[in-house]
Amino acid sequence: MKAQTVAELVTSTVKVADPVNIVTRLDFLDGIRAIAAVYVAVFHIQMWRNAQSYHFTPFSWLPLAYGHYSVDVFIVLSGFCLSMSIVKRGGVQQAFRAFLSRRAKRILPAYYGALILSLLIVWFREWSGIGSQGDVLTIPVTFAGIASHIALVHNLNQDWITKINGPLWSIAWEWQLYFVFPIIVGAMYRTTVAGVIVACTIVGMSFHFIPGSPIDMTCPWYLALLAAGAGAAVVCFDSSPRWEQIRNRYAWGSVFFTAGGIAGILLVLVKRVLLRGAPTESALFALDPIVGLLFAVGLIWLTLSHQNALGGSLRRLLTRRPLVWVGGFSYSIYLLHGPLVDICARILIRILPWQSRDVIFLSLLVCLVGIVLIAYGFSTIFEKPFVAMSSGRSS
Repeated sequence: MKAQTVAELVTSTVKVADPVNIVTRLDFLDGIRAIAAVYVAVFHIQMWRNAQSYHFTPFSWLPLAYGHYSVDVFIVLSGFCLSMSIVKRGGVQQAFRAFLSRRAKRILPAYYGALILSLLIVWFREWSGIGSQGDVLTIPVTFAGIASHIALVHNLNQDWITKINGPLWSIAWEWQLYFVFPIIVGAMYRTTVAGVIVACTIVGMSFHFIPGSPIDMTCPWYLALLAAGAGAAVVCFDSSPRWEQIRNRYAWGSVFFTAGGIAGILLVLVKRVLLRGAPTESALFALDPIVGLLFAVGLIWLTLSHQNALGGSLRRLLTRRPLVWVGGFSYSIYLLHGPLVDICARILIRILPWQSRDVIFLSLLVCLVGIVLIAYGFSTIFEKPFVAMSSGRSS
C-alpha cells in the first residue's frame, strides 16, 4: 500500500449510526466528567491534608487514594468523543490544520486563563504573607517554567511539570496527543481497532523501559488510552454491517464484568510482581492501560445498554441534572481546583482555632462548593464561548 499523508488518513469515511440515538444517549458522559473532576479535587484535598502522603487515618480513606486515575478517565473520554464526532459526520472531511484549530479553540482559552489565575494566586500567597511553606511542587516559578507552560511542553521536564499548577501537566500531554490522534483513527479503518490499540499500548509502555527516559514521567502510555477511547466510539457508532453484527452479538454487560475480573487479576499481579512494596507511581505504566481499557469497555456497555438493563439504569443515574450541570464545566474545575485548594488550605490554617488535619480536611470539603462555583463563573468567560466556536461539544 502506498504511503499516505496524515490528511489522507483522517479522511477515511465510515457509515454512520442513527444520529438521533447518538445525541440522546450521551448526557451520561457529562455525569462521568462531573464525578471525575470532583473526585480528583477531593483527592488533592486529601493529599494536602496528608502532606502528599497516604496514611490511613480516620479521614484518609482508601477510596480517596486514586485521583490519578481520573486523568485516565478524561483521556479515554477525549478519544471517545473526538472519534464519535468523526463518525457522526460520516468521516472527517477536513484537513489536520482544521482539526487542530478546533481543539485549540476548545481547550486553550481556558488553559491560558487558568495559567494566568494560577500565577496570580502564587503571587498573592507571597504578597499577602500567607507564604508557601511546604510547597515543593508548584514553586519556584521561573521564566523557563512559565515559557514551557505557554508552549505546552512543561510535561517534558521534571523541573517544570508540576510548577505553577500541578494538574496542568495532563493538559500539555493531551494537546500533544492531538498531533497523532488523526493517524490513530485513520489506522483503525485501514487495519483493525484491536491492532491499533495493541500497537499504541506497546509503543506507549516501551518508553518506560528506556533507561533515563525523560518522557516516562509524562505517562506516554496514555497513547493507549486515547486509542481505547477512539476504538470504543467506533464499536458504538459505526453502522457498517461488521460493527452492527459485533454490537448485536455480545452481551456488553457480561463483557464489561468479565473484563473487570481480568483487570482485577492483572492488578493483583502488578502489585505482587512489579510493586513489591515500591510506590504505586513506579507501576503506572502498567496500571493506567489496565484502568483505561476497562473504562473504554465500560463506555461501550453504557452506550449500548437497553433502558431497562443495569447499564441503562446506571446511565440514567449519570444523567441526573446536577451531574450533567457540573459536567458541563468539569474542565474548568480540573484546571482551577489545584491552586484554589492550596490557597484555601493555607488561609484555613491561619484562621481556624483548631489545627487538626481532619478539621482542615472537612473545612476544605466545604470550600470545594465555592471552588466549583468559581469554576462555573470562570467557564462562562474562558470555556463556554469557545465551545461553540469549536463546532459544538466534542470533548
